[in-house]
Amino acid sequence: PWLNPSTSSGWIKHFDVMKKHYQAYVSGWSGAKELRAKLMYTETAAEVINLVQEYLTTLPKPILLL
Repeated sequence: PWLNPSTSSGWIKHFDVMKKHYQAYVSGWSGAKELRAKLMYTETAAEVINLVQEYLTTLPKPILLL
């Protein structure tokens, strides 16, 4: 654990605290439920980034009309 004077206990909170926010930020579109389920198994920010980047590659590319 890392010392962090900004928290009341002086220690950085565990990564799992972030998981409660996934419902708010990962909802309302096709595939959100599946992505959220995978995010619940992550243990680091790097895993979250990799998972989201992987998900984004599965989205269809937008068609630009000129």
